Order: sequence, then C-alpha cells, then structure tokens
Amino acid sequence: MTNDQLWQATLGELEILISRVNFTTWLKNTFIVSFQDNHIIIGTPNTFTKAWLEKKYHQHILQAIKNIIKLPEVKVEYVVVTSKPA
Repeated sequence: MTNDQLWQATLGELEILISRVNFTTWLKNTFIVSFQDNHIIIGTPNTFTKAWLEKKYHQHILQAIKNIIKLPEVKVEYVVVTSKPA
C-alpha cells in the first residue's frame, strides 16, 4: 500500500466521523509525507491546521490508521509542508 492509498483510506474512515465542513476545512490539503518504522508524518498546509489536527482530530486519525494497517503501535506526527512532494 502506498502512502497515498493509506491516506485516502484513512480519509475515507474520517469522513464518516466528522462533518463535511470540518472534513473539508481541516483535512483537504493534508497528505502523508513519510511512513517508516511505524512512524507516520502527515503534512499540513499551515501551523493552524497542524495545531488543530493535533488537538482535535489526532485520536481519530490514529485510530483510523491503526484500523487500516493493522498495527497496534503507530506514531503519528504533523508537520507544516508548503507543497506536496511529487
């Protein structure tokens, strides 16, 4: 599974849990920067989105990822990335 496939599957689970407006506002421009050794780095467009995801949606994101990749321990971190890598 690629990072994009994992993130799309994660977003699919999150879409059911949160309102359409919040989903679009907070998750639209996010993506997985890297995934190695059970450590996932999620790119966000700005510091406000990063802080909001950490505070408000971290547990939902973590649980959705765990459901998809079937690993008991996963570390999720958020970083600000101005443009998605090709």
